[in-house]
Amino acid sequence: MSVILHVKVVAKPEFTEEVKKQLLVLRNVAENEEEGTLTYRVNQAKDDKNTFILYEEYKDEAAFEAHKAGDAFQALSAKMGEWLAEPLLMRFLQACQL
Repeated sequence: MSVILHVKVVAKPEFTEEVKKQLLVLRNVAENEEEGTLTYRVNQAKDDKNTFILYEEYKDEAAFEAHKAGDAFQALSAKMGEWLAEPLLMRFLQACQL
């Protein structure tokens, strides 16, 4: 079963551009180097440039764990405490079925 996430990232204003850059690097790695990544979208709120919404989908739990263990994710995670204005808000989702 796939793993689907919705993640809210709120950067401190002085780190907004760096957070954006690193999220896009992470997206590129996820899309081009991680076999189990199905979707990785980085969106920036129109009404608050410091807020980013990520939509991620992985083939399965193992693919999600591989993403978290990757160098790009670990590099970004190391800076998040300094760069973020609030803790990440991560929601796991499931596709609706009839």
